[in-house]
Amino acid sequence: MKIEPLPGKFNCDYYVECNRSLPKKLRKDIVAGNWPYIGVNYGKAKIAGKDCRILVVAMDQGGGGEAYGEDFETRQNEWYGAFFNRVNAHTGGTHLIVKHLVDNKNPEDFVAEFAHTNSVKCSPKKEMEQMKSESTAMMRKCCRNHLERELEIFKPDLIITEGRGPSDMLKDVLNLSVADYQSRDNTTGKVCEVYEGQPIVLAGPHPARTLKWKYGKSLPSWYRKAIDRVRNVVEKG
Repeated sequence: MKIEPLPGKFNCDYYVECNRSLPKKLRKDIVAGNWPYIGVNYGKAKIAGKDCRILVVAMDQGGGGEAYGEDFETRQNEWYGAFFNRVNAHTGGTHLIVKHLVDNKNPEDFVAEFAHTNSVKCSPKKEMEQMKSESTAMMRKCCRNHLERELEIFKPDLIITEGRGPSDMLKDVLNLSVADYQSRDNTTGKVCEVYEGQPIVLAGPHPARTLKWKYGKSLPSWYRKAIDRVRNVVEKG
């Protein structure tokens, strides 16, 4: 499977409309233009011996960001390194999730075997430690159209959502209601849900909400139970 980017810089017909939906004080420093990360071996990850297209859907474009007009090649190189080296709580947590999920535990391999996108492509610029989403209803509405198109292109077998915003948007797009499986952290109340349709959906908290995921060698047991359920579903076909 090969996905070719459009030529030129990232661009969006909704940009002006979405920017105007923000409070005036936030419009100047909007971080806009966010290509997905597409591992060069996307679609070749193996789960229980079976090839699996894995798409991770996270929250808004991150806090630091660069100017409007990010180029595709830079995005791929920087994000491969970020996921491989676990440079922050988000990429570190995603690294652990994918590692526990796939058969091949070599990060040089599995980091190149999944794709990652954000449910909202733009956001007001903010400090990296600030995880509050400031996306507007207009931004979420417009970016839902992007997500629907991405699903058509990526054709994922498995979608992993990180955070309530991406989970809610994805459930709405796929018309999901009652989960087939649920695991819970009894201490914090955080929940993982597994929807066993096509595609399979693993809806869980954002890794950055649990900072120790960056530094740990494994995920908490309640999250691992949900991943094990996904592996069983894939294995049974």
